[in-house]
Amino acid sequence: MRMAFIDMEISRGNYPGAEKLSKEYQVSTKTIKRTIEFMKTFYNAPIKYDRKINGYYYTDKKFKLLQFDFDDKDLHTLALLNRIKSSNYFPSADLKARSHAANSLRLMLNLM
Repeated sequence: MRMAFIDMEISRGNYPGAEKLSKEYQVSTKTIKRTIEFMKTFYNAPIKYDRKINGYYYTDKKFKLLQFDFDDKDLHTLALLNRIKSSNYFPSADLKARSHAANSLRLMLNLM
């Protein structure tokens, strides 16, 4: 999810910096920097940092980390589902109950 979020922000040409990304995704700047390094190492993402603009960009404008086109709503839904899946929001519920809750949340978000 985090990589998809970073990919989308960089692909838009916004030159997002680690601080901006960390605030928007609610993680530390170290986590963002590690994720970007992971993307560069394991996905050969052509990410460079522009010190003048203080942000990241793709050197290859056609590069796409994912083969899916996610919009903001899709990424938001995925992020919420990931938080539910990995949280103790339903501490006594089994995986089936969590899955049902996640599906319900997704359906509610699609109605918005």
